[in-house]
Amino acid sequence: MINPKAIRAKRKSLHLSAEALAELLGVKKENIYKWERGTRPSDPDIYLKIETWLREGPELSNVPHGKILRSEVPEALKELLESNRSLAETNRDLVSLLRQMIAEQLKK
Repeated sequence: MINPKAIRAKRKSLHLSAEALAELLGVKKENIYKWERGTRPSDPDIYLKIETWLREGPELSNVPHGKILRSEVPEALKELLESNRSLAETNRDLVSLLRQMIAEQLKK
């Protein structure tokens, strides 16, 4: 049985819109929303596609043009994490510098 929450969670984790997932599965986006609310797909082939997608993710050749590819998500996340790390280091350095400046002012 397909868990409706799993469909939404998987779609969100892959940064896919309902429209993109619908295109991957060959259905209307309204169906994606229905399935995420718990309506079971009536077509056994679609049900099988969803189960396969939940297990394996989209085939890269089927990803709609202009959408984020599954293979790009980890790279984009790495870049974002690195950027956040860099900002965190800069913030730590600034806080340290400010503390030193305040300590020097208090000594005077």
